[in-house]
Amino acid sequence: MLTTKSVRAGDKVFACKGIVFDKDGTLIDVYSMLAALGRERYKRLTERVPESALQWMDKCTGFDHEAGHVEPFGPLASAGRDHEVVISATALWLAGIPWYRAIQISIDAYDEVDRTYDPSTGVSLLPGAKETVKALFDAGFSLCIATSDMHARAASQLKDLGMLDYFEVIVGADDVENIKPAPDPLLKCAELLGVPPQDLVMVGDAPQDAMMGRSSGAMTIGLLSGVGTAELLEGHCDVVVEGVKDISPC
Repeated sequence: MLTTKSVRAGDKVFACKGIVFDKDGTLIDVYSMLAALGRERYKRLTERVPESALQWMDKCTGFDHEAGHVEPFGPLASAGRDHEVVISATALWLAGIPWYRAIQISIDAYDEVDRTYDPSTGVSLLPGAKETVKALFDAGFSLCIATSDMHARAASQLKDLGMLDYFEVIVGADDVENIKPAPDPLLKCAELLGVPPQDLVMVGDAPQDAMMGRSSGAMTIGLLSGVGTAELLEGHCDVVVEGVKDISPC
């Protein structure tokens, strides 16, 4: 049975039985990782259609493939993988490719990336991420990941970064029916830990992380290390701090 412990974030102390972390923008530098993934997907699409057919791709996906700029609240940064497939197909359709071909091209390109792409490309930890997670693990907290990334890719990245063994549960987009901001990922974490969601703290950088936490009944900590701003997070979070380095057991 999990016991209640205390964790501090800024000037707030939370009594909880487990902590659920988002991955990208919370533990991992989201922009370098997403830019590398976005470029790989674009490359695979150019192998299937003329580059002129990709004229809508940057706008639709929220990724400037030449500059490497990721729109903080665009599909590449915020949508689940299956949604991104449909969005890319829509970009191809807007360029004049019939839908039946556009959707299959998009599926094939994304599937190839999933099979061949090294998920550690462009991946690095944010300052203090490993130290904070280790301190919480050593203090006896049960730790989870709830991500809109696919389960296998999330696990592979965490393993490459030497972080996988700290997490008791990983819930990816392919583990639930509805991704963030729906409560499903956090509720799945609670189910697998065997605790009520009210006994968990959700830690994330995006409004959808906090909205998921709030809608499931969990406590919420917002971080300014990723896509979220203080203005966007404060209405959904119990406290907002600069980054994961500002969280500690107490």
